[in-house]
Amino acid sequence: MRPRFGIAVLWGVAAMLAGTLVYQLAAPLAPYEVAQTGMRAALPARQRVKAFTVPALTEFAEIDERPLLLPARKPIKVPEAKAAPVQRQPPNVTLVGIILDGKRRIAIAKMGGAQSVNLVPGQMIDGWQVVAIESDGVALTADEQNYKIKLQRPQAGQPVGVPVPAQPARMPTPPGYAPGQVPGR
Repeated sequence: MRPRFGIAVLWGVAAMLAGTLVYQLAAPLAPYEVAQTGMRAALPARQRVKAFTVPALTEFAEIDERPLLLPARKPIKVPEAKAAPVQRQPPNVTLVGIILDGKRRIAIAKMGGAQSVNLVPGQMIDGWQVVAIESDGVALTADEQNYKIKLQRPQAGQPVGVPVPAQPARMPTPPGYAPGQVPGR
């Protein structure tokens, strides 16, 4: 019985709101008047203002020479441009492989077609120092220049090492059958 009472109350509230809406739309508006105000006193005549003219830049020379908010207010010294550092040629090294074994990191590289050389962090190569050895390459630094030698991954179709011939797949013989006997015959 409770749910029907709640529905009846909602219908009653909806009917009251609908009746209020109809009254607001259909009821005539009461006439109203706007109060008249007196005229304001006349404003005094405006004075002519001189047009602004930009001062010459030479008048700001002293301000430009010294920083405004520093107590010492000394002229700012422009640092002299340093000569560009000489670009060091990257070492002629080809990365062959990388060994990461716990704390040890070793890179195997070929120096200009010579025999393989093992590189460890801190080692020098043609004036470059080995900084880090990661799984994808070796990071080198010299004279504030950084260089990374990437490990070359084999491309599709390129042979990798010695090919291993594929072995034919052998199915194990199901239990209860002799080798060569076909199930279901």
